[in-house]
Amino acid sequence: MPIKEKWSIMDLSAAMEQSVLTYANPRFLRSAGDKLTFNGFWRDGNRVNVCMWLKTATWADAKTGEGGGCKEFARVAFNSSLSEFMERFGRRVLKSISKPAQKMEPPPATSVNELWLKILERQKERINPAEYWLQNERGFENPKANIGSGFASLAQDDISLFEEVYHTFIRSQLSIGPQLIAPLRNFYSDKVQNLFFRILSPAHKDQKSRLLPNRGGWGEPDGSPRAFGFPHLIKDFPSLIICEGMADYFATECLLGCNNDFLAIGAANAQALSNWAQWLVAAKYKGKVTLLYQLDLDQKGQLTSNGVGQMHAVKALKLLLEGKSNANLFKWPSFIRLIGIQENMPKDIADVCKQFGTQAISDRFLTTLKDIN
Repeated sequence: MPIKEKWSIMDLSAAMEQSVLTYANPRFLRSAGDKLTFNGFWRDGNRVNVCMWLKTATWADAKTGEGGGCKEFARVAFNSSLSEFMERFGRRVLKSISKPAQKMEPPPATSVNELWLKILERQKERINPAEYWLQNERGFENPKANIGSGFASLAQDDISLFEEVYHTFIRSQLSIGPQLIAPLRNFYSDKVQNLFFRILSPAHKDQKSRLLPNRGGWGEPDGSPRAFGFPHLIKDFPSLIICEGMADYFATECLLGCNNDFLAIGAANAQALSNWAQWLVAAKYKGKVTLLYQLDLDQKGQLTSNGVGQMHAVKALKLLLEGKSNANLFKWPSFIRLIGIQENMPKDIADVCKQFGTQAISDRFLTTLKDIN
């Protein structure tokens, strides 16, 4: 007798959410209550025009008019049947008349922090392509010494370090191209809570980065955010720089070098700047906060006040100031004048470092920060 597959709304919703967290571009991902909004990654979308309601496991694409339930989402977004989609992103609950329901698969036993330490230990024995890429392709001088939070390269033989539940995911990532791994930590300890995978070879922007699935994404169960760097050290530093994403965080660490006056962390995306602002206010952080936002340009390559990075930075700044925090936006105009850029405006601090190298502009970066603080 064939086995019938049956999933609850909660099962379908969890699988849909996991697929979006894995494949949507973090820059376009928004969350509000039980609603997710994101880009149509399956059609190379670069606007926030797809909405998903987790409470009902439904979705709608404002651009194409498509929508429906999980079955339709699996077909449209992944060209998969519902069974294939649930096998990939959900936990299967199989029921039949002649066969009792199977138990849910237990969560992975190895903590992400243990996994990260194993990856670092193996990294000592081989060449690190990620280090070469950061230094020679991105202009981040001496990244191994400057990026204290760590990074590593992912190789085929690293698959054995991961529990079997992750093997398909890791093989999929490696099939796209060589990968850099960076750790995410939280507000409470130095333990690694999730891993960020970044492809080193040219790839479509929707394939560039992923998080390790089923490890909480960018946040903790209590709603507190995770970030690149060491967020748990925030109260030990007089000045905090909140960057947008991995590349800007890495660039900032290299620009700061041995300077101990500032702590840098990397938020998930532009929207996450506001999440961190709220948590800093709640944590009663008494230091100075600089929001190092990205310069989203218009279609003509010119600066615009309506860019995603600018708008979210202003929103985060407002939250901080309303919470009586000492906060400022990074003074991009001053910095741009100091380094002498007159055309081909950079999109972010990582873009500047790629053009000039970190050592050549480190002093001017610090000058700009100190002028703010």
